[in-house]
Amino acid sequence: MRRFVDDDAGYVAWLASHPEGYVLNTFPHVTSSYLVLHRASCRTVNRPLAAGRHWTWQYGKTCSDDRSELEAWAQRETGKSVRACGICLPGEASGAPSTRRSAALATTHGPRAPRVSEHGVRYEGEPIRVVVSAEPGEVAPPLVIEGAQWLAEIFFRRDPSAVGPRSYDAWIEETQRDPGRRDRIIDGDITAVNRTMAARTSHRTWAPIISSADWSWLEALDPHWDLFETRPADWAEARIAAYLRDTFAATHRPGLGIAVITKVLHIKRPRLIPVLDSLVIEQIGARTTDDVSSWVAAIGRIRAVGQANLAELRAIREHLRAQGIADRTLVRILDALLWAGSPGSGLFSSLSGWDRVLRPSAALRPLDPCL
Repeated sequence: MRRFVDDDAGYVAWLASHPEGYVLNTFPHVTSSYLVLHRASCRTVNRPLAAGRHWTWQYGKTCSDDRSELEAWAQRETGKSVRACGICLPGEASGAPSTRRSAALATTHGPRAPRVSEHGVRYEGEPIRVVVSAEPGEVAPPLVIEGAQWLAEIFFRRDPSAVGPRSYDAWIEETQRDPGRRDRIIDGDITAVNRTMAARTSHRTWAPIISSADWSWLEALDPHWDLFETRPADWAEARIAAYLRDTFAATHRPGLGIAVITKVLHIKRPRLIPVLDSLVIEQIGARTTDDVSSWVAAIGRIRAVGQANLAELRAIREHLRAQGIADRTLVRILDALLWAGSPGSGLFSSLSGWDRVLRPSAALRPLDPCL
């Protein structure tokens, strides 16, 4: 058994010499919340990557020719069983064959486990394509999401963060209706991100921020600023990047990283601040450190992606409205697409068959057909 963390060369070499092996995908710090078992040949863990993307930086890979060895290791490390990949090990759960796959996908265990929806998606009309191109100067194939309006619809009908009166999105709507809550962080915000966004952040860690008397850094962020629709000249003149840096500096401290901070701040400024968890950061080809300047750079990267797909995101928003789904900001829609399209997301394994409508053009292969 071999484990690879921040060692892409070693991991790729192992794949080449163990084509019949197995890969257990985890976070770099092993946790029971993400233990997904794949065959070594699975396209979600074995394919050419675009420049700036990595196999073993955002994730750890534990590899073996013996599947049972990986299952036993996960049990020892976390006390939990692995989850089988829905692409390369269909019809399985926790490593054991199952004839109840539909029931397994319908469970509601865990804060980001997909919910059952009574509304079926109708794949009608032309698919909308969202493209995440490589950054200037990089030579790399783009990430292509085709049929993006249908993927967004699935997300907003099934992801717990988007569904129901106690969801993250419902909390955002309540907050935006109350100007007093919009310009300060309260204890309920922490509950909201823990409840359906899998944040697992401590109320105690946030206490010094919540009890602060100075909210000038948050008030300085105009609620009307839009990450994608604000023109470059207006963005520069308003010094929005500098205000974002001040905001991150005011909230960053031990135990509070970019993922949980942006989850909380998105509640306050849903048109401006995206949720930059590890999956979204990887999808846009960004790389962040503990330095808030890298967080601002990641915001700039996703701003560029959103502006390049602005017409498409507006069309997706109109599609969602037509399906009776409550208004979502363009920032939230792009976040949802990037997150749901990642093999690490809780929704991804339930998208079997999605490659019919979510695929790169033939000229872009060998990108993952589900991305």
